[in-house]
Amino acid sequence: MSARGRARAGADIQVDIEISFEEMVQGAKREVRLRKMSECETCQGTGGKPGSKESTCSQCQGAGQVRRTVQSIFGMMQQAVICDRCQGKGKTYAEQCQTCHGAGRTQREDTVSIDIPAGISDGQTLSLSGHGAAGEMGSRQGDLYVNVHVRPHKTLIRKGDDIVSQYAMSFAEAALGAKVSIETIEGEVIMKIPAGTQPGEVFRIKGKGIPHLQRYGRGDHLVSVTLAVPKKLSSEEKHHIEALRDLK
Repeated sequence: MSARGRARAGADIQVDIEISFEEMVQGAKREVRLRKMSECETCQGTGGKPGSKESTCSQCQGAGQVRRTVQSIFGMMQQAVICDRCQGKGKTYAEQCQTCHGAGRTQREDTVSIDIPAGISDGQTLSLSGHGAAGEMGSRQGDLYVNVHVRPHKTLIRKGDDIVSQYAMSFAEAALGAKVSIETIEGEVIMKIPAGTQPGEVFRIKGKGIPHLQRYGRGDHLVSVTLAVPKKLSSEEKHHIEALRDLK
């Protein structure tokens, strides 16, 4: 195993992001500022002062590790350990970097741009490889995990990749049929209610749902109709309804 492989990898980082229902359907971009250990910008992670003389480590001969004999229950054994002179880099510098003091990394604030795909689910986590903290001695950088939370919509509900809403039709619309305006995620759409429609029936508006994540196409918008029964009626309205009731 190489000395670099023995160096500690960078820490993973988790952040939470909230998006609107509309952004969940359309996709979104976010920028987050993270204070983390990052590769030193002065020495580019080498730990040496820029322009300083670079030499192969005389202790490990550039291997970044040395072998030491240790006592174990099985007797004397040889073990590869990180070279303490070059800290596993295999190189030494006449002068250390003034910014990171030879560590090759510093703590600073970085901005990470995040692309949130259309169709992502509430609570889903995005993984951005290599956007976590910088590792020791140039070892692997950690990852960034983004937990995405979707704010509920006032009238629209997600069901799989379909969007569901309700429409309260009047008795006249149910009996005679009508063309009504339905709010979808892309604006108003005119939907036809056939004569004789019963409460609880569901109508489908094709292609107005949520994009399928990582594949082509999208779901539909489903409209569940209910019957709006007025709590108060005028004398004229009561007269007409009684007349309908008395029809044989």
